[in-house]
Amino acid sequence: MNCVELQQALQCSKANGMTYGEMQAVVQLAVGLNVGLYALKELSLPYVLRQRKGLVSLRMALGEAKEIVATIADRIERENKTKDLSRISGRIMRVWRKSTNLQNELDKFLKFMNWCSGISAGISLCVLFYTAHNYGHEADNLIVAIVYLCYLTIPVGVLINLLARHRGGGLLQEQDSIYQDLSRII
Repeated sequence: MNCVELQQALQCSKANGMTYGEMQAVVQLAVGLNVGLYALKELSLPYVLRQRKGLVSLRMALGEAKEIVATIADRIERENKTKDLSRISGRIMRVWRKSTNLQNELDKFLKFMNWCSGISAGISLCVLFYTAHNYGHEADNLIVAIVYLCYLTIPVGVLINLLARHRGGGLLQEQDSIYQDLSRII
């Protein structure tokens, strides 16, 4: 095969579909986006942990409020405020359970995403070597499909992180509401 025939073959393969050389850019983008997904995961975890610390300080404030209420001389007022504090304690426990469930779900998600990202990275590395070896040839449909499957971890990861932040934001609003109710009692 001479140079002219090789050029014609390359032009023909480009007209019919993607070459392995072009696919390298697609694979490199998938790898870059997966690295970005790791950064996004690292942003969600501290958000949930900060919410948990807020719950701990809320429980401490409840303990202080109980001590203050215990010093009230009027028995009826003390009993009413004790009932209010008991209701608030129940609300704190509900938020604590929701927060624990959210953190457990996020931990499961992180483990799952680590496995998926690792598999995706391995596949991407193999495909990069394969595409480097077959740079000018037309890409097989199976290889193209495998490369696009490497992108699946990205939207799933982004969606789950956004949902976790949304649910965590709802828990923070509940905490703020409890703080306000607690400050009204004291």
